Amino acid sequence: MNITMITEREKHLMGLGYRQTCYELKALIMYRIETSADEMFEDLFTTSRASVDDYCSRHAIDLAGVLLEGDKDAKKSIALGIVERNIKEGIREKAQYDEDIKKRNISTIRITNGIEDCPWLKLFNSPNNLQWWSKNTGRVLEQCDPSHPSYDKAVRVINHIRDKWINPQDILPNLEVYRQLMTYEVPEGCRDLLTFPYGNS
Repeated sequence: MNITMITEREKHLMGLGYRQTCYELKALIMYRIETSADEMFEDLFTTSRASVDDYCSRHAIDLAGVLLEGDKDAKKSIALGIVERNIKEGIREKAQYDEDIKKRNISTIRITNGIEDCPWLKLFNSPNNLQWWSKNTGRVLEQCDPSHPSYDKAVRVINHIRDKWINPQDILPNLEVYRQLMTYEVPEGCRDLLTFPYGNS
């Protein structure tokens, strides 16, 4: 009997465990994005003090001095360092699981940072690579009237997104650019301009 064979029940349980691992990793990625570094430090210090102590010890940081002086920048650096280390470890762990999961004919899960759901990317059906963004926004703009009052603004934003492109699979995106893009709504004028001629609505 081949000892590598597993039952359907075991395969189902493996899939459940894998999905839970991916869910927790995605939640950690979003926690870094959506939570201020100050709040992260307070969370870690309260619920995972050992990880703070360990991180400071490994990086020769005087935690007592940081706390005594109320050094906010140091606290932020510590919090981000711990969370980002945990994300990287989670990605490495997932990569190992992916190999086993593929061998069992279970579909793997792609982890994203959620930037594809920002208003401007959703307007173009949530592209996940820069080449697609550049090519297809160019096609849309070619069909737009350059004299439209929102044309120049649309071009500026599209070029800005291209120049500051955030890959949806980037597990540690630039937080400032990410947050700006995620909260940047599409003005009605731009929406009308970009969706009407191309049938993109």
